[in-house]
Amino acid sequence: MAAKDLVNQGLRRTIGTGEHTLVWEDLWLPDETARPPTISQYSDSTLRDLIDPVKKEWDTNKHGNLLYPNDIPLVHSLHLNRNPKPDGYCWNQSISAKYSVKSDYMLARSKPDSEI
Repeated sequence: MAAKDLVNQGLRRTIGTGEHTLVWEDLWLPDETARPPTISQYSDSTLRDLIDPVKKEWDTNKHGNLLYPNDIPLVHSLHLNRNPKPDGYCWNQSISAKYSVKSDYMLARSKPDSEI
């Protein structure tokens, strides 16, 4: 069970339509450790609410009202596809976003024994 928990700690949501990713709950920001944004206004919004449905780009007008300034560059670093697929998962512990045993091992080594 510890291995499954460790793998889950290294995952981050990928954004397709934004329909199934909760803004304030899911781990989707590409920080050192994937995380949701810092809460400024809690709601049960999905990321779809932060995407312009016509342009298929981040709706920057909404970001200033909902997100802390430190989180906005992380949001804008996420590429949105013009032909979005469903939201999914990627490995946040490597540049390629692909899982490897080596990067999982490095994640395990970076955690205190009590967190594994």
